[in-house]
Amino acid sequence: MSGDKGETRGTLGHRLRKLRGRQSREQFAAALGIHKNTLARYEMGERKPDAAFIGRVCEYCDVTPDWLLTGNGRSRRNGDVDDYYPPSTLPSEGAAPVMLHQQWLEKVKLDPRSLLVTTMAGDNMVPTLHDGDILLVSREGNGRRREGVHLLELDGAPVIRRVRRIGSRSLQLLNDNAGYPPVHLPATDVCGSGRCRLIGRVVWQLRRV
Repeated sequence: MSGDKGETRGTLGHRLRKLRGRQSREQFAAALGIHKNTLARYEMGERKPDAAFIGRVCEYCDVTPDWLLTGNGRSRRNGDVDDYYPPSTLPSEGAAPVMLHQQWLEKVKLDPRSLLVTTMAGDNMVPTLHDGDILLVSREGNGRRREGVHLLELDGAPVIRRVRRIGSRSLQLLNDNAGYPPVHLPATDVCGSGRCRLIGRVVWQLRRV
């Protein structure tokens, strides 16, 4: 476990920065329902947050109020905040907060800097993925590995599809649910300038059991 425990206990602002991790200030503030400038003042100690904000931080980041306010005690039931990485979230109503343990990331060989988290919506990928599944999406190697299950923007909307290459000039966007038709696209159309933009490959799913 890394981190200076004395410094972590020093200020509320420092603990907020620890919790924000690699997320941008704008992303973290949006998830907590405040403006990024307000978050900046909290982090720099220029303003004290109210009880409602403290409650939202504890719920969103799964930390205890005692640790957040005072730095005392354990931040979580299992493990401390320095052991975890919050993946950046794709701006969408379906995105879910997830904290990933550093040792687990190393074990499954995932780079937290390349990860997004989103939530599966709909039944078009059943039986592989189900409505409500939390998905980890890796942006690593997008240009080299197009086949597989991906998060894409199709005609401006985020979708989950299985990408299959047809020859060298075209791609199919497939649904694992046979009730949904495939979409055929020129390979050159999946590059950010056409109707489809490849965001990343789905590498992990989490669901309720």
